[in-house]
Amino acid sequence: MQIVKLSGDARKYSSLTFPALRSHLQEVRRPIVAMGLEADGTAAGLALAGLSGDGAAEALSISVRPDLRRRGHGAQLLATLEEQLALEGVRRVSGRFADALPGLPALQALLARAGWSAPEPYSVQVTGRAGAMAAEGGAWAGVAGRLKAPRRFDFQSLVLTPADDAAIERLMRQEHWGTHLDPRRFLDTLDPGCSIAIRRGEALVGWVITETGAARLGPGTTDPEAVSVYYPENYLDEALWSAGLSIGAYFHAFSRQAALYGPRSLAIYRTHPGAGRMLAFTRRRFAPMADRVDTIFSSSKAIGEAA
Repeated sequence: MQIVKLSGDARKYSSLTFPALRSHLQEVRRPIVAMGLEADGTAAGLALAGLSGDGAAEALSISVRPDLRRRGHGAQLLATLEEQLALEGVRRVSGRFADALPGLPALQALLARAGWSAPEPYSVQVTGRAGAMAAEGGAWAGVAGRLKAPRRFDFQSLVLTPADDAAIERLMRQEHWGTHLDPRRFLDTLDPGCSIAIRRGEALVGWVITETGAARLGPGTTDPEAVSVYYPENYLDEALWSAGLSIGAYFHAFSRQAALYGPRSLAIYRTHPGAGRMLAFTRRRFAPMADRVDTIFSSSKAIGEAA
């Protein structure tokens, strides 16, 4: 048995991680860090992490082949991953996992023994079929008449121009921006077919961003016969929160997704950490029409010099 740092083609380890992460094993390179457990030349275990910059990293998955579990290999893999991350300049590593994750008690026990923090609720994740989400969302009492053509506002494909920079900077200075992300950081990964810009005339006042082929999102978020679309970011000018525009933007995004990828394509949405209002909105509006609702937990550990 030996643990090695993987590079290049590591596809023989593909069965030891989530389907959405397997593409990283075709050619392992930064920002991915992968440690493999070998047993007589065969793949026996895998630990994956992604470097985030600024001395941080996210552990993406850890797994040991079923016939070799309960022998301490998982602990060795995790310890070796932490050592390698420390060599890469990482000072804090974190991980997120859903409450429905198979083997969750074993993972929690592993992290506890390794000195990781106690898991804390991080966000809520909703997974549903785009067709049903659009149909049911479009029928919500009290808002149906405002979804398709609200007065003075338009729902357009999200194509940002230099003229939008000033609007984005203004929105980023608002009081409750905290947990949100600059939409310009998604330009290389967003799905232009489903992502929505909310405009008042020419002015950008909000958005819904979608991605396909996203990183690990947990159980139930992939379907071999359907596309999965992730909704990582949304925002609306705080002065317009009571106008129903966020609901309208999601209605248009789900409708476009159903048209592009089929009504049974999966739409996956997560609340932002610490966003209490959005958490309540999600449970009230999205959860009843979803296939599943998962609570995402987070745990972390200081490593290297930070430890």
